[in-house]
This record gives sequence, structure tokens and C-alpha cells, in this order.
Amino acid sequence: MSETHIPGFEILALIGRGGMASVWKARQISLDRLVAIKILSSHFGHTTADIDRFQQEAKVAARLKHPGIVQVYDAGNQNGAYYFVMEFVAGYTVGEWLRRKGQLPESEALTVAECVADALDYAWTQAAMVHCDIKPDNVIIDADGSVKVADLGLSRTIKAMTREVGAGQEILGTPAYISPEQAMADPGLDCRSDIYSLGAMLFHLLTGRRLFHGQPDEQVIELQCTSQDENPGQVAPALSKGVCAMVERMLAKDPQFRQPDWKAVKQDLARVKTGHLPGQFLPGHAISTVKRTPLTRLQTGPDAAHSALRRWQQADRSTPLMLGLKIGAAVIGCTIAVVIGANRGAFHHRLAPPPVAPPPPSTPTTTTTTTTVTLPPSVSPAEAARREFDAVRRWISENPGQPREGLRRMQRVGAAAATP
Repeated sequence: MSETHIPGFEILALIGRGGMASVWKARQISLDRLVAIKILSSHFGHTTADIDRFQQEAKVAARLKHPGIVQVYDAGNQNGAYYFVMEFVAGYTVGEWLRRKGQLPESEALTVAECVADALDYAWTQAAMVHCDIKPDNVIIDADGSVKVADLGLSRTIKAMTREVGAGQEILGTPAYISPEQAMADPGLDCRSDIYSLGAMLFHLLTGRRLFHGQPDEQVIELQCTSQDENPGQVAPALSKGVCAMVERMLAKDPQFRQPDWKAVKQDLARVKTGHLPGQFLPGHAISTVKRTPLTRLQTGPDAAHSALRRWQQADRSTPLMLGLKIGAAVIGCTIAVVIGANRGAFHHRLAPPPVAPPPPSTPTTTTTTTTVTLPPSVSPAEAARREFDAVRRWISENPGQPREGLRRMQRVGAAAATP
């Protein structure tokens, strides 16, 4: 069988050719319909196990029926050549769109991401299928404007068929969008690997350049595991803080710090698209492939108060010197956060973590007095919050031996700051 002669199909034109496959526009003679046929390169395996695996993966892909997924009709192997028969989409790829425009507006990029996330959520929940090669050229805009994900399951099939090369294993995927765990040939990939790839694709759509632009592919694969690129807001200053923070979390090096599933991604996309902040930020100790969004270092409202309380509880078990340092850092950080939150009215944009239970008493109760600040009627809420925290800070410096009472005072002030 030659590349342009497949029984039952009339080959019409070459659509595109890459390192893994060539794609042809064809007519399926029996049903008189247009299809796309993807023929895999000849260097993939040819054992019985390869053929069985290929056919099994193709069957799973063919069972997925979703308006956002390019439908797989059939798959075959004839004379050593593997091929997929797929729905023909008369449109253009997001990659072509991006090359024409250079950079997509935030609203359009988020709409594309929403469609991709919805399609991959379906594939993951229905068949535990991971795409393994999310990128702009694998997302197609149909003639009616709908967004479709192509090649679902194909990359995983190809990876399974790949033979070991030399001392290592060939890594399949596109370097600018590949997740660190996929770059390290982790066999236990799940939906979080595709979440990373969608985050890398969003970075490209929003900024007009790929991650680690200008570096050779081999170097980019290593950098995905070990290095950081600029924050998208630094590359494109007009981007909202919310979208930058969301992309930062999607690009966490460690999968456990990304959104846990596609539903969480879709929730974040919906919040960011309406001008809100994402539901949660990347934890401060986690590392992202992009540098930190300034907003994630200046958390507002209840989150800042709870973070400070957790730091206080840790300080309560420390030496007196470290206690003073940690308490001071907690108060100052919380003061800045609450003032910013009051000025920006951002308290209701965040999801507060569960309340922190007060530590069990280990010493006899100490009778203390309450420090209050009398404010003139003209003082703003932000100034009031700042003065209250200043008062607590002064009390701490004057009473370094009473961390538990300091914790109770911080709880009161934090609760007052979080009240709308």
C-alpha cells in the first residue's frame, strides 16, 4: 500500500506532513463523505503487540463522541502502515490563526481554552484518556466557529508503539508545550499533564511567543523541567492579574500543585473570564514554569489572615528569637494584604481556606487587657485596618513571651478585616 492508496478511499490532497505522520483529505467511497486520513510514519513498531495496542487505542478514541473532539471513524494497518480515518474539519487551526494575528486577545484565548478544557474533561471522565500533545496546531476552528480538539489518543498510541532508542526512550510531544513529567518519560500520566500543556498553550496565545522562545528543542525540554520563563503579565502587560495567576498554577512543575482536574480548570476559566481572580493560587512554596504573579504574593482578605495565623501557630512552637521574627513577618504581611484588599474591594473574589483551629492550651490562662484604637469619623476602612494591625504589632513587641495571646489578637483583627 502506498501512502496515497488506501483501499476504500479516494485520496484528494495532502493537508500536511510532520515528523510523526502525514494527513490527507480523502473521500470515503462507501459513504460518499469527506474524511481526513492520518498515516503514521513507517519507523513505528510492527510487532503483534504493536498492532493490538494500536487497534485498542483506536477503538477507545472512536467511542468518544463530543462536539469539541474530532471524531475518529476507523483505524487500520495494511502492509505495515498504520492509519486513522477521522472527521474532516473544514476550517483552520488555532496555530494558523495565531500565526496570522501574532497574539490573541485575552477573551478569545480564554474562549478557546474553555472549549479545549470541556472536550478533555469529557475524554478524561469517560475513558481516562490523556491527549499528550495539546498545542495550537492540534486545535481546529470549524467553519461554523466551533472549536475542536484533534489527535485525541493518537500521541498516546504512538508513545506506546515507540521502541527504545539507544540508552533512552524517545520522548513524544511538542517541546514548548510538554509537561515536565512527560518530558521525563513518566509512564503514569494523567489529566494534569494535559492541564500543563493547555497552560503552555495559553501562554503562547496570550503573549504571542512560546515558552523558552528561541532555545533549541532539546534545551526547551530540559528547561520545562528545571527553569522558569517570564510571567505572562511581564511579556504582555495588558493581561489581567487573574489570567496570569491561573496560568501560573497550570504550569506548576509538580502536578500536585496544579488544578486537580478539568472541572477545577473550567471553574478558574469561568472566574477569570468574568474579571474575577481564580479560586485558588499556586502555593507559595511551589515552583511554576513562569515567574510568580505579584498578586499571588499579596493575598487579600481572609486568605491573608488565615495564612498569618498558620505562620503564628508554627512560630508558637519555635524559639523566642524565631518567634519574634515570624510574628513580625506575619503581622507586616497581613497588614499590607488587608490594606490592599480594602482598597481594591477584593475580599469576595477569593475562596477562603478552612478555618484554622486554635491550638490546645498548654499553659495556665493569662489575664490580659485588650488594646483598642479610637478612630475619628473620617478614617477610611483601609486606614482603620492598618492602625489595628499596628496596635497588635506594638503589643507583640512589648509582650514577646505571650504568643498565644498574640494569636488570639490576630484572630480578632483578621476576622474584623474579613468582614465585608
